[in-house]
Amino acid sequence: SILYYYRNALKDPEVQAKYGFLYKGFKERFYYWEISIAGRKIIIISIAVFLFHINRSIQALLCFGTFAIAYRIQEVSKPYQTEPLNALEVRSLFVGLLTVYCGLFFLTGELEATSKLILFFIILGVNLYFFFYWIMRVF
Repeated sequence: SILYYYRNALKDPEVQAKYGFLYKGFKERFYYWEISIAGRKIIIISIAVFLFHINRSIQALLCFGTFAIAYRIQEVSKPYQTEPLNALEVRSLFVGLLTVYCGLFFLTGELEATSKLILFFIILGVNLYFFFYWIMRVF
């Protein structure tokens, strides 16, 4: 990787001008973290695209596992330079985790209308919570 090649020159102005967008905002030892985030997104997309022939419950479980692993790694690593960004990423992953978890219940096909409505509002609620949390932190 280009970042690995330049890992000892990340503070060089020329390197920062070319590749700084990939590692700025992360602690120095986590210069590669943006690549790991892209990797996580590629895994989630790949599950949906390349495993379309597999049962949707299994796809959702694979996504759930991906979110759970990413959540734990983020929580332990805290790769961002600032605590608010680390907290934002943890919340983002938690919302994804909870959304997939609640979505798994819809895949059973055995929910009553009331249960579906409750799960819908849980999903809506946590996503709105994150949206407003993000708004409050960004603006």
